[in-house]
Amino acid sequence: MKPIWLASLSFLLVCGCDRPLAVVAPAQTSGKTQISTFLPDDMSNSPRFSVRGKVIWKGEPPVVPKLPAIFGKVEKHIPPFNPFFPRIDEKTKGLANAVVSIDLSERGRPELQPKNLTLIAEPNRFYFEPGRQPIVATTLGSELEMKSVSDKPSIITARGAAFYSLTFPTPETVHRKKLEQAGQVNFYNSGGEFSQRYCWAGCRAYVFDHPWFAVTDDQGNFEIKNIPLGKHEIVVDVADYRMEKYEQDPDTQLITRILYKSPVQKLTKISVNRNQEVQFEVGNGDFR
Repeated sequence: MKPIWLASLSFLLVCGCDRPLAVVAPAQTSGKTQISTFLPDDMSNSPRFSVRGKVIWKGEPPVVPKLPAIFGKVEKHIPPFNPFFPRIDEKTKGLANAVVSIDLSERGRPELQPKNLTLIAEPNRFYFEPGRQPIVATTLGSELEMKSVSDKPSIITARGAAFYSLTFPTPETVHRKKLEQAGQVNFYNSGGEFSQRYCWAGCRAYVFDHPWFAVTDDQGNFEIKNIPLGKHEIVVDVADYRMEKYEQDPDTQLITRILYKSPVQKLTKISVNRNQEVQFEVGNGDFR
């Protein structure tokens, strides 16, 4: 009597199977769950393209909104500076500091490359270096170094996708924090005298859990690279410069912080099968 395995082999030969049999060895495991960079239907071998474009301001330029009259000790020689007021190039009408992104998370997530960022807190203005920008975009895990250049004690507070307050007793004080949650992080000064005098000051960081994003330059241009073949949704966030509400000191009734409205968001769908160009138009009608 033939062994069962030999009988099975004979049956395959008789049936005329002309494909070689593949021998698959069992996978070796280390006892830990192995997570690949991409999902099974990944895009690692698909063609990649770039999406370039421009965000422009259409129509009349916006009017600087008046800030509340109840300011208390406002420095007369330092006018209120709205960090999120649209920066429009006079020649091209390009809009700076708009954040453009394409979320391809359903196609898998590549390994992120965190960056090192620097936040500078002046009494009347917050910004990121390099470039003294009020808005920056980065990836999860990026490290933020924070400095205050004031000769008086100050407090930098983060709200949104991060939640903390850090004290800066001297200009030599430096704090470092990792950005560990995706979303928007708003920074402002919550320290006594400065928060009352410069309650409009602040800046914003966008934290993404993917690498497909860009911030427009001074002419409104952007470029997002390594976009896979397919239909995608591209989104632009434009900071809203209008005040939503303000906070007051319960004892002095002086304004300590201005909260701005949520960013204006516009989106469009694109079909990527080559390098592509996209243009967004933003105007006064979007800020209602």
